[in-house]
Amino acid sequence: MNWFIFALISFFGWSIGDIFGAVVSKKIGEFSATFWQLIVGFIASSLLVPLAITDLRHMTLSLMLLNLLLGALFIIGLVTFNKGLRIGSPARVGTITASFSAVTAIISFFVFHEQITVWQLLALIVIFSGIILSGLKNKIGSRKKYRLAIRGTWLAITTMVLWGIYYAFIKIPSQYIGWFWPQYITLSLVLVIWWIIRFKKIKIRSVLSKGAFWSILLNGILVAVGEYSFNYAVVRNASVVVAPIAGSYPVLYVLLAFFVFKDKLSRMQFFGIIINLLGIVWLAYLSS
Repeated sequence: MNWFIFALISFFGWSIGDIFGAVVSKKIGEFSATFWQLIVGFIASSLLVPLAITDLRHMTLSLMLLNLLLGALFIIGLVTFNKGLRIGSPARVGTITASFSAVTAIISFFVFHEQITVWQLLALIVIFSGIILSGLKNKIGSRKKYRLAIRGTWLAITTMVLWGIYYAFIKIPSQYIGWFWPQYITLSLVLVIWWIIRFKKIKIRSVLSKGAFWSILLNGILVAVGEYSFNYAVVRNASVVVAPIAGSYPVLYVLLAFFVFKDKLSRMQFFGIIINLLGIVWLAYLSS
């Protein structure tokens, strides 16, 4: 099987999907964006249920509870991610968030005792150096001063940590119930969110509000397709081909964000983003 195709599906699905996600967040806000993204992802994913129904025979109560807990962390991270995209620089927020792979690697080293080479450690240092630099801003005066007060930066870091935890531990249920169900169970939590919204009478903007419908639809489908394509290939031990390519998706995302949102970044921020991207691509390649 040509796993290169699966890698490209994830690469373009994640990068282009996140651009549409940023558009949605800016139009209708982070909570409404998160809700509709999950709805679209859940409905689109439901079409794949017949392909993986037999894997449910390995489901246990403990696996379900773990999956639900991890899914809650993922969704909280999605809210902070969308809010960061709304109030901050999409390029910077997207790059920092994509660094969750570094957090996953660190957790895997300490919890699952996976090996980290010297080169991988250097890649992690490069990634976190890029995060710090991309959060710094030049302040004009008698001398240059820098501060970590960029809007959206801390929200992006929060998402990075939450998603890093999610992807580190989601491998546990994936080993038993396959490539499809862990992500589908996470998306199914939108049903719980819908109940909470109804009970608390939380206002969610219409899917048609401010012309956000097509962006929501494309974001939900593209991100879900990219996720399942990646999971399917990795479960079948094709990560050596898929991980370096799919894990490099922030490069295309940042390029698209620069042209779509016309981000105004200082030289230091731009330099930090470039360093961060290099670290992500390097770590993806070394981890394959």
